[in-house]
Formats: sequence, structure tokens, C-alpha cells
Amino acid sequence: MRQPMEYDERTWRRLRLLIVSRAVILSAFLLVILFLGTVKSIIFISRDVLHAIYAVIIAMCILSVVYTLLLRKKKYFQINIYFQLAVDIALVSFLVYLTGSIGSNYSLLYTLVIIYAAIFLGRRGALVFASTAGKGRRCIWGTRFPL
Repeated sequence: MRQPMEYDERTWRRLRLLIVSRAVILSAFLLVILFLGTVKSIIFISRDVLHAIYAVIIAMCILSVVYTLLLRKKKYFQINIYFQLAVDIALVSFLVYLTGSIGSNYSLLYTLVIIYAAIFLGRRGALVFASTAGKGRRCIWGTRFPL
């Protein structure tokens, strides 16, 4: 059986890089959403959807600060990784739900979460979070198209 993950410098640097790259991606995402908000006469986007996406971006920025604060404590290292994975799957599921369920382009973000689950947790962790992402996707599909 695999031992619990211990703090090491290499994994800590990877986790820090993940937080920084998430902030960069969120900034780019915010710019795209702001652009779509200004040209919504050309491309129809509901005001409610825009506000919900803004809320997700703000929540992720606040969570990035929390992740950074947790990163300073070695005691919370493993909890930080699991917390980031779980929150990312939940927020990706919410974005997919907001933007059209099955046809949403944001479904590709599940792949990124699963990839970095594999980087931090190995095959078993990636499998657990891939099945969690699949269940989240199934819940969204079930709410949009009841059986």
C-alpha cells in the first residue's frame, strides 16, 4: 500500500507553479469574458450567465489566495492538493452546467484537472478524480436531460 504523500521540495514547487498558472489562466479567462460582455450585441450571452462566470472567477481568485496560504504550512500540504482538486472539479462542473452541458467547450478543463491529479497523486489518485469528474459530468447531464 502506498504511503501518505510527504512534503518534498519538488512537489511544493509544482504546486506553487499550479497556483501561479491557475492565476494566469484565470486572468486570460477574465479578459475573454469581459470582451464577450462588451460585444454581447453581436454574440448573445445572457447577463445571468456572465454574472455567474464572474462569480466563479472571483471565487477562484479568492481560493488561490487560500491555496497560497495553505502552501506555507507543511502540515496542510496533502490537504491542499486534495482540496484544490475537489474544488477545481466542482467549479469546472459548474462552468460546464452554465455554458450548455454536453456541448460546452469547458468540458476540456476536466482533462487538465485529471492530468494534474496524476502528477500529484499518481495513477490511483488520477483514477479517483477522473471518476469524480465523470460523476460530476453525469449529474450535470442528468439535470439538463432527465432520463
